[in-house]
Amino acid sequence: MIDPADLIRFGYFPKELPPPFTTDHIANHVPLLLSIIPQKLITSRCCRHSIPKVKNLRRDLKIPNPQNQLRLCEYLSNNWPDIEAFFQQSAISLSIPIKDTKKRAVRTKTDIKDIYIELLHRSIGCSYRLHVDISNYYSNMYTHSIPWAYYGKKFAKVNRHESLLANKIDKMIQSQQDGQTLGIPIGPDTSLIISEIVGAAIDIRLAEEFPNLKGGRYIDDYFLYFEEKEQANAVLRKLHEIISDFELNINREKTEISELPDYLGDIKWRYELSMYSFKNDSESQLNRIIDYFNKAFEYSKQYPEDYVLRYALGRIKQLKVYKENWPIYESFLLHAITAEPSVISIATNIFYTYKKNDYNLAIDKISHLIDAFIKFHCKYHHHNEIAWALWLSKMLEIKINDVSAKCISQIMDSIIVLIALDLNNNGLITNGLDKSNWIDVMSDGQLYDDNWLLCYEANVKGWLHSRKGKDYIAKDKFFSYLRGYNIQFYDVNKKSTIYELKEEQDGEPDEYIKLTYI
Repeated sequence: MIDPADLIRFGYFPKELPPPFTTDHIANHVPLLLSIIPQKLITSRCCRHSIPKVKNLRRDLKIPNPQNQLRLCEYLSNNWPDIEAFFQQSAISLSIPIKDTKKRAVRTKTDIKDIYIELLHRSIGCSYRLHVDISNYYSNMYTHSIPWAYYGKKFAKVNRHESLLANKIDKMIQSQQDGQTLGIPIGPDTSLIISEIVGAAIDIRLAEEFPNLKGGRYIDDYFLYFEEKEQANAVLRKLHEIISDFELNINREKTEISELPDYLGDIKWRYELSMYSFKNDSESQLNRIIDYFNKAFEYSKQYPEDYVLRYALGRIKQLKVYKENWPIYESFLLHAITAEPSVISIATNIFYTYKKNDYNLAIDKISHLIDAFIKFHCKYHHHNEIAWALWLSKMLEIKINDVSAKCISQIMDSIIVLIALDLNNNGLITNGLDKSNWIDVMSDGQLYDDNWLLCYEANVKGWLHSRKGKDYIAKDKFFSYLRGYNIQFYDVNKKSTIYELKEEQDGEPDEYIKLTYI
């Protein structure tokens, strides 16, 4: 059984957010809040937060309004046995959601790092591989396709009452997105559960025509194996038909039939980077660090759609670097941030770890990178990169210069604004910050709009108030409950992770590993 409190505590906010964003407070009050908020759904909008996908591409995370998210989590939890039974009808799914016991509320049945081995076993005796990628799966998913998947399209179009499980989920997702029927929020664990309903339905329909399929599906990627190429073509045609029936599209650029054994692609660079050993004297370690980063940078250019540098840093994040080797290691970290901005979250933890271990950090160099990084990414509204740069500033107590502060003032993103206000409150942003655009959203009408997080949290913290000085939170029943129970979504006392440093590090792969060449 999935506990709604776990879905809120571990699976509500996207994992890509900096550490101070927390749902612990609201999770502690889930039973109470569910007993006092109305059953009737309200119309709200999600906070949006842009993160890097692959080079030059972006993905918008969404953070639903807490009132609607609470009700969705409760509903999925209450109906979990039926939903779980539906998932089990798929014989090829590798991404059936199961309860997590470590990081999130739910995880996929097969971990992403284990998929290659699993598919290797399943493809024995086959000569051809069909890879099909569903284009923009979450963003293009039609909410009405949820009941289509669960009951069949013909039945669902006639029977639309909300007493039916999938119809209610459809309505709940719409209510989170201002009534829109296109897309489901990227970020919450609830969307992994909901997307699997559609994925499993596609699997079931495909199996009706091809009952002995070999291979698997991981969320929106199919990896299917055949003895004859004609079989692969027949399945591709049928799969295209089924996917289209759900108002989804195949990504033609990533869909292919290839002959086995196939080129392993990212497995090659992952294998080579995983073989590096750093245990030895100072001079040997220095040479290995230089060689390791040079190889990682080389592969990063060679495989621009893979998160090579994120993997590379994730693997050595606990490596204990000799103090005399720290300057070159530090410079490589700074170059890695520029080359692949998504690594800034891991790099921040590494910098903070070494600060706490009394290493001498080149604060001037880091400060210069932060300011250049902020100015560049503000130009393109790259939210996640800016947020992490600000968080790095807080962890290393580095002041943001006036030019960067002016750039930040033009950004309307709740995650960025709250960190910037925190830095302002701590004296790390002193001049250049113009709050006028942010103050404009401090009103009761914004509590259910896409700035709900900023509108609530900045007021509770006393960082921003409405222009007219009115207590708009007191006028709203739900958010006044939250404030009354001292529920906050930003913890000013939170710090970055401090890694346990080891002489030899063979770390586990970090997230964001691309599955293209399996």
